[in-house]
Formats: sequence, structure tokens, C-alpha cells
Amino acid sequence: MSDENSRGSLPAAGPTDSLLDVPGLLVGQVELGISDETPDGATGITAIVAPDGVLGAVDVRGAAPATRETDALSALASGERVHAILLVGRSVFGLAAADGATAELEARGIGLSIEREGGTLIIPIVAAAAIFDFAHGDGSIRPGASDGRAAVAAALDGPSDHRPRSGNAGAGTGATTGKIAPPRLKGGVGHASVVLPATDGASLIVSAAVVVNAAGSLIDPSSRRPWAQWGGFHAEAPAPDFSEIAGARRHTTLVVVGTNARLDKAHLARVAAMAHDGLARAIRPAHTSIDGDVIFALAVPEGEGRPAVAVHEWAPAGVSVVGALAADAVTRAVLDALLSARSSGGFEAYRR
Repeated sequence: MSDENSRGSLPAAGPTDSLLDVPGLLVGQVELGISDETPDGATGITAIVAPDGVLGAVDVRGAAPATRETDALSALASGERVHAILLVGRSVFGLAAADGATAELEARGIGLSIEREGGTLIIPIVAAAAIFDFAHGDGSIRPGASDGRAAVAAALDGPSDHRPRSGNAGAGTGATTGKIAPPRLKGGVGHASVVLPATDGASLIVSAAVVVNAAGSLIDPSSRRPWAQWGGFHAEAPAPDFSEIAGARRHTTLVVVGTNARLDKAHLARVAAMAHDGLARAIRPAHTSIDGDVIFALAVPEGEGRPAVAVHEWAPAGVSVVGALAADAVTRAVLDALLSARSSGGFEAYRR
């Protein structure tokens, strides 16, 4: 496992093609505000839970983020372990769901153990980020603490071998795309994983969950082909139409990347940075002034029946491999969100 020659096979999708392929990570999703206009719900939550804690890092590229506890994941911060990442709808209002997620984890004994007089204090570390999805459904319906608890419970109590729902599910329930670069289409949540087999030992796994609520477009308006599938960067490719940018509001695409690679916090921050390439391949434009694009990167530490993988004996090479696979997983997850989304709330689903 210490050099590139131990990995001779081509990467392929994992069994669930999701974050669940990384041992130690769980996914739970809840939807709110089901109505005739929004049969799948108006907004929701996607919770990524690590019961044993994971190393976490973050890279924020959008200029309008709505986040909580991201400073704790900075490469300059002393914190190492994180126990859950919450992706939510309804902008800053939805961040209230993190209070419930924290309470649910504490009640189950998941978090940092602090010994003090009178007993042990459990402190879960929960980072969160929100999308601006008020264009979809009843804006008065907003995730709260009880919904955060439900999302964490769904992750901990639900099946760990079934692929999480894509499209109009979780935090992708109210997601939309194409506000400044038409066509406007329904967005959603998407999942993907990449497994790089090894000739000996454990395989390297890199996976992603993406909530696509982009101001930019996911498809070429002339060919109707997704940017994620063909790129479209040639002389005849149409330029984005920014005619409605002045009336646009906040948007945002959120990502959680997970891996079983053995990385330190600084290296994991580089993986998060490289993973943003996956958004740039699939969304045109990405990282705008009205998006709050955020990528969380999680590395599961060694545990019983859960080996951490040393990718390469030279750390910069190993980080580059993981970062490149992360970008690929993110692009595929964006495409999954687009292809899985259903029409809802006046926003049409993608059809070629």
C-alpha cells in the first residue's frame, strides 16, 4: 500500500455509490412541507454522521455562505474530530437544526468525552451549512431542532447498506438551479463513490454527497447536455446568459467528501480544495458572488475492522490521488442530482 504500483486496477463505483461506501460514515435525510405543489416536500436536511468521529476539513469558495462551526475544521484550528455534518435548507434559519443534531448525538453518547467533577461531559462537534431554497414551496416551513434530531436518528438507525435517496430528498428537496445562467431546472441531492482497488490490503475509497442549488446552469442550453458529461468548452459553446443576475438571490452548492485514506488535517484541507474542481466541471458558472459553495472533507481514522489506507509513501502524491478522485466523485454526484430530480414547486426536472 506504500506506492503507486500496489494500485493497478481502474477506479469504479462502490457498492452503494455513496458516502456509505466509506466505513464509519452514515447518512440520514428528512423532508418537510409535503403538499400538492411539493409532493416530495418543500425543504429538508441531509445529515452525515460519524459515530466514532472523523478528521474534518473545509474549503469555502462561494462568496455568500451560511455556515456553523466551519472555523473548527480550519487547518489552523486545534480541533480534530467532527461527529456530524448537517446540510440544510432555508438559509440561516435552517441552521437551527444543528442544535437538535447536537442534542441527539449527546443523548446517544456520541462526541468528545470531557471528564469533570460530577461526571463525563459529551460534546458532539457538528458543523453545518445551508442552501438558500426559498424559491421552492412554502418559505415559512423551516428546519428546526426536532428535524435535526430526526435526521441524525435516521442516519444512526437506518440501513447502512442501502443507497441514500437522490434528487428531491434531504437538503436537496427544495434545491433549484440556473437562476443566472438559464435554463432554470430543479436541483437536488446526489451521491457518488470511487473505489481504487489494491492488489493487497484495503481498497482506497473516496465518496461524495452533493446538494445542488446553484445559481449557475448544469446543462448547455443549446444541446441540452449536462456540462458534467461533455464539458462543452469549444468555440461554438454558448456563453452563459446573465440577464437576470440583478434579481437573483442567494443560492449555494454544498458537498461532503469522505475517504478512508490516512491523511492529516492539512492534507485533508488540500483534498477539499481539489474537490471544488468537480463543481467547476459540472456547474457553469460555479463559486459566484451569490453562491455559498462549501466542501467538507472527512477522513475516517483507523478502527476495528476499518483500516485506514496509506495511499503513497510520499504524502504530496497521496493527497493528489485522493483529491483527484474526490473531484471526480463530486462531478458524478452533481450529475446524479440532476438526473434524479423530479419536477416540483414550479421547477421542471431535466429532460434532454
